[in-house]
Amino acid sequence: YYFFAKALKLDTLSKDTWGSAIAYSKLGEYYYLKNSPDSSINCYNKALVLASRIKAKHLVLELKLWKAKVKLSQNKLNEALAIINEAKTITVDAHTKTEISELELLSDIYYRKKDFKKAAYYLGLFIQENDSIQRVRSENKIAEISSKHYYDIRELEIKNLQAIEEQELNSKIETEQVNQTRLAIVLIFVITTLIAILYFFVQLTKKNKQLIEQQKKIEVLTAEQQEIINTRSTELSSAKDAVSRFAFLNAHELRAPLARI
Repeated sequence: YYFFAKALKLDTLSKDTWGSAIAYSKLGEYYYLKNSPDSSINCYNKALVLASRIKAKHLVLELKLWKAKVKLSQNKLNEALAIINEAKTITVDAHTKTEISELELLSDIYYRKKDFKKAAYYLGLFIQENDSIQRVRSENKIAEISSKHYYDIRELEIKNLQAIEEQELNSKIETEQVNQTRLAIVLIFVITTLIAILYFFVQLTKKNKQLIEQQKKIEVLTAEQQEIINTRSTELSSAKDAVSRFAFLNAHELRAPLARI
């Protein structure tokens, strides 16, 4: 740290030299190893600005990969992936090798994302590009990732089966609830209908009783009127007979005087 910081001060303060870009790059690596990711990112950003000014594409590529590695250490996986995608757009010589492997970073990112299939794929590509010692280390790691991928698939299958069983159980519960609701509606309808029928029957019985009572009253009134009529008829008949007798008597009593007259 001391020597690279001093190198920055001695670099004529031009801010556009290769030495300044390298110094900031190494300071970023120093802060990364000291677990100071924010300071590391700051140094890498300054180094990127300088490397872009002097059009050092290889250095820009290296710095972006280091920056992605720092983001990966912070578990900012999406940001690290975005930086790597930016790095892919930089065109450099096909034989140019960087200190950090883009493929290994991608493998680590997808490993942390628990996408073991892609992690194994990128690690396989990384193995093809490295020497035998690195190959052995990477093959052990790819075996670990493959086993995790297998268990991940098995876990996913178990979760899918559990989800299907839970869905079927929920479907049965919903069907039972619907059937119970329908049965309750039918029972309510039947009970309501019975109550309505009973109510109408009670009302009809009351009306029948009222009609019977009214009919009895009418019969009583009719009998009373008939008795009154019979009485009046008898009285009229007696009066008629009396008038007839009176007229007959008067006729006989008046006949002799009239004859004399």
